[in-house]
Amino acid sequence: MIFAKNRLGGLLVLAKNLCVLLHERNITQRKLAEDIGVSYQAVSVWCAGKTVPSSTVLLQIAQYFNVSTDYLLTGEK
Repeated sequence: MIFAKNRLGGLLVLAKNLCVLLHERNITQRKLAEDIGVSYQAVSVWCAGKTVPSSTVLLQIAQYFNVSTDYLLTGEK
């Protein structure tokens, strides 16, 4: 698991950062899901902080938004 030490905090940071990116770029959860090849429900639970994407999908999300995986996971650029 990506967030072995602080799972809840890590989930919430990822959820917040993903939601901010979606909002700033005016992209819907459904559009992101379509563009990276996952279900809308998957994006929805990530944004709700209920679960995290796999490392492969996390990398796809980072590339999609042109940010680092570190930014997604910690908020640090």
